[in-house]
Amino acid sequence: MTRRKKDRKGTLRSSFIIMAVMPVISLGIILAFFSTNRFSKSIYTEVETELENTALMVANIYDMMYPGDYSVVSSDTLTALRKGDKYLIETIGFLENIYEDTDSEITFFYGDIRYVTTLENPDGKSMAGTRANVVVTKEVIEENRSRFYKNVDVNGRQMSAYYLPLHNSDGKTVGMLAILRDAETVNKLVFKSVIPIVVISAIAMVIVAAFTLLYSNKIVVKLEKIKKFLLMVERGELNAPMDETIMSRDDELGQMSRAAVSMQRSLIQLVERDALMSIYNRRYANKKLYGIWEEIGVKGARFAVSIGDIDFFKSVNDTYGHEAGDQVLIEVARVLKKYMTGKGFVARWGGEEFLLVFMDHDVRQAEAALNELLERVREISVRYDDSEIKINMSFGVVGYERPKNIALKKGTDKDEAIAREIENTLKQADKLLYYAKTNGRNQVVSSETCV
Repeated sequence: MTRRKKDRKGTLRSSFIIMAVMPVISLGIILAFFSTNRFSKSIYTEVETELENTALMVANIYDMMYPGDYSVVSSDTLTALRKGDKYLIETIGFLENIYEDTDSEITFFYGDIRYVTTLENPDGKSMAGTRANVVVTKEVIEENRSRFYKNVDVNGRQMSAYYLPLHNSDGKTVGMLAILRDAETVNKLVFKSVIPIVVISAIAMVIVAAFTLLYSNKIVVKLEKIKKFLLMVERGELNAPMDETIMSRDDELGQMSRAAVSMQRSLIQLVERDALMSIYNRRYANKKLYGIWEEIGVKGARFAVSIGDIDFFKSVNDTYGHEAGDQVLIEVARVLKKYMTGKGFVARWGGEEFLLVFMDHDVRQAEAALNELLERVREISVRYDDSEIKINMSFGVVGYERPKNIALKKGTDKDEAIAREIENTLKQADKLLYYAKTNGRNQVVSSETCV
């Protein structure tokens, strides 16, 4: 049983923590992913802009320095690309200087053939004479549009590239200018730029998760306190206290705790109180009596027990009706409860009978108090319809006194002994009440005055 309770507690805590932390982690991962993705795009956009600017710069320089159309000149010993009267192979040194400054490879295509290029094979030979990627040829030359590729295969080498169509004076696309940068270099730049975002996001997630865990743990602790309170009430501990710090909260936990305490009070009313008169009922009065007897068995004490009865109450019901009778009971209970405050307690014992217990009173003090109380009862006037109902009561009272630490006889059961003493005391009080009822009513009869 204990293990099951622990498992449930662990399940509640784990579930609560998962519910609280997982959204934070998920949101952090999503934000990190989108931030990284957008930052990567911005890096690639920047690379595209740089390569485009380089391509436009090179194309404009060649248009200014070498006016004329692009053409290929072939002979037995040479096939070369020319612009106007200038063989572009003669400008390779200029292109290599640009490569050194921008870390960008440069290639002039005529058709899909590389004629002038800074690109080299792994063995160090120029890649002049090799063909462009068929997809690039189609999208740039055939469709006559500039294109940027994040990752294009160039003879087994992955590169980011910008391709610019080359036109002759008749407007025909005859080739393209390619500005390329090693994809690994670009990826390193992206990685280097993205890492801080990932790290910051991870740190933020850890911090938020830590605060969330701390807060959720506090909530779980408070839920456990509410649960403990409810379990105590379930076991019949109706006076169990609720943590004041939880009840003072303005959130749902505070509302939950206050609702639990309200339920506790309702249960106390239902279990301990008489529904009509809001004083203790007989069931709870017996429990209180047992507690008193149990306590005085250790500490010793004196007290007095009285049973009172409303005189001629049946005639009130018969004459005015049960609603009037209920009003009489309520008013009598109010007067008795008010008078007994600070002296002991009063309970409905049955019908129109009441049990009164005077703490720290001997029988004579209790008798004097009851006579004072009887005067107050006589002053009760209940208005019902056009009638005024006056009340009298009769009381029987017996005293009880016991020194502290009186040991029970060997072999005597404690509960049985207490129950027997309570029963005997109540019987004596009831006999005295009977004497008061049969000898004139409207009086207090005690074990001292009735010999």
